[in-house]
Amino acid sequence: NKNDLIAAVADSSGLTKADAGRAVDAVFSSIEGALKGGGEVRIVGFGRFLLLNALQQLVATQELVKQSRLKHQSSQNLKLVHH
Repeated sequence: NKNDLIAAVADSSGLTKADAGRAVDAVFSSIEGALKGGGEVRIVGFGRFLLLNALQQLVATQELVKQSRLKHQSSQNLKLVHH
C-alpha cells in the first residue's frame, strides 16, 4: 500500500516520511499526467504504465481466451502416426 511505499522510500533514502510522501506523490502525479495526455510511461527495469479503455481490455481478454482455446484444441487434435 501507499503508506508502506512511503515508509520504504523514507528508510532507504534518509528522507523524512513527509518528504518521502511528497516524493511518492510527485512520481504518481507525473505518471498520471503522462497517461492522461495519452502517453505511456516506461521505467527501465520496472515496467510500463499505459491506459487501456474498457473496450481494449475486453478485446485483449477475449483474444487471450481465443488463443487458449485454439492451443487446447490443437493439442487435442494432435496424433502421433508411426510408419
